[in-house]
Amino acid sequence: MDHDTFTGIVARGSGLDPHQAQRTANAVLETLAMRVGRSHLEDLQTRLPAELGPAIQRGIVLGQGRSHRMPVEDFLDEIARREGDATREQAAARARAVFAAIRASAGERSFRETAAQLPKEYESLLDATPDGPVLRGGEAPGGTVPAPGPVEYPGPSQSTPGGPVRLGGRSTEAAAVGPLEPPREYAGPLTAGEFAGLVAERARLGRERATVACEAVLEALALRIPERRVEGLRPFVPPPLHPPLQRGVERGRGGARRTDLADLLDEVAVREGPDATSEDAAAHARAVLSVLRDIAGAEEFRDTMAQLPADYDTIVPRLTGPGPRVR
Repeated sequence: MDHDTFTGIVARGSGLDPHQAQRTANAVLETLAMRVGRSHLEDLQTRLPAELGPAIQRGIVLGQGRSHRMPVEDFLDEIARREGDATREQAAARARAVFAAIRASAGERSFRETAAQLPKEYESLLDATPDGPVLRGGEAPGGTVPAPGPVEYPGPSQSTPGGPVRLGGRSTEAAAVGPLEPPREYAGPLTAGEFAGLVAERARLGRERATVACEAVLEALALRIPERRVEGLRPFVPPPLHPPLQRGVERGRGGARRTDLADLLDEVAVREGPDATSEDAAAHARAVLSVLRDIAGAEEFRDTMAQLPADYDTIVPRLTGPGPRVR
């Protein structure tokens, strides 16, 4: 099943528009990954659209890879908190729609293996069909919503953890956190895997942690710059990484929220998990921004960074040349 079909099932079952349905799918999968842990999601993730992988990986990192006891009320409250605008009752209806999409995408056997990790009190969320969630004979709220438009996703990255990333037939060299190399020219645009792979190199992270860092930094950045500047960056950011940009825009209601650097680093550290420090967040933010610099080019990057207060300069990589163009 492709990502559009998955999101369409969620939209039809929950009564949400396609963009909201995508946000809901991420919220439910992230919370599910925190609840059941890494070992129970390996097979399931291979059966879901690749664009949903970052949400699952984020939940695994936040849960430190382990399963955690979570009453169904806490599960729904966590989903509502991640969506930002949902009540517990709305979170329940939306979770049923996402589980219906999971069942349709993964197949009954894989779905049941995952469902077996949840206690009996979760049954009302799992009794769902691909045509719309059904709970004890009653249809869920909401009507039919058109499926979302096509999302281009080039496929998995060719990069490997801990090694060089291949872009346009060229191998990039490892770069330590600190003074970064001058901007480089890429035969782009990059895939989400390549983007995260470059961040992994520069911040010396594993690929899973780098993906979480990308999403945390992009959301925090989008919250702090005007929406028009976010739209300027969007074409250079791989589509699977658009949701964190949109979350930042929605949280800031389209306007820049000016905060000091410490506030941004605290937010990034919290989103990366309990083991992340502000020093980690600074290194990861610098790595993500350096990739944005390289793929967006000097003018776009400079205009974006000009929206941030002066104390952000310590995490903003300098432009040491005219900047590359994505060809």
